[in-house]
Amino acid sequence: QSRFKRGSVFQTLVYNMRFNYKLAIQWARYEMKSGSFASAKRALQAVTRRFPRDPTAWSILAYLDAIDGNIDTSQKTLLRGLEHNPASYALHQQLVKLEKKYAPAGQADEAVEIAKAALGEDFMSRKPKVDHFCPECH
Repeated sequence: QSRFKRGSVFQTLVYNMRFNYKLAIQWARYEMKSGSFASAKRALQAVTRRFPRDPTAWSILAYLDAIDGNIDTSQKTLLRGLEHNPASYALHQQLVKLEKKYAPAGQADEAVEIAKAALGEDFMSRKPKVDHFCPECH
């Protein structure tokens, strides 16, 4: 019951105050640690609606979908994230890894080519820079 109350407090603060990015991410992390992926997804969806250029929220949403076995939804989430963040190293790399693991032959090659076009030929061998957008930090 205390988990429910604490999650409700996060949700109330996120929606009833001026939207707070850090608080919404904290809420999502808390819900993930508690095993409540549905609540974590709600928090992350709130972030993607308010800050669509944040690759972190898109990435975690796709990860949670993949954990739930919803590979198609995970792929669609990453593609939506890339629409808003076409130069996101993390989202491109996550999509390539997802498709190499689950997609039919050839589809992963297409994802690699798209990422190379957006980020350069060596994108898989480069060490990624931090790919995080926080409106309260910038």
